[in-house]
Amino acid sequence: MTGEVQVKLHAGMARPVARRSPNSLYDEALATYGEGDAYDHGAAKGFIELFGQSAKVTNAAARGAANRQAPIPVPEPVGA
Repeated sequence: MTGEVQVKLHAGMARPVARRSPNSLYDEALATYGEGDAYDHGAAKGFIELFGQSAKVTNAAARGAANRQAPIPVPEPVGA
């Protein structure tokens, strides 16, 4: 590893507060969401729909359970 780390010492603990490395994978152009960024904002719609699907299914199942008039009968085991 190469680079520098700034550490704050307080009450017997060390906490990193800054780092810098010539080999860092961090790219500010990929990490920001403003003008001139590399992020495709249209991708957010698909992401939201995909990860929201489980909430839709859970909600629909909960509504279905609340709308049932009576519990579904469970058959008795054979020979009971």
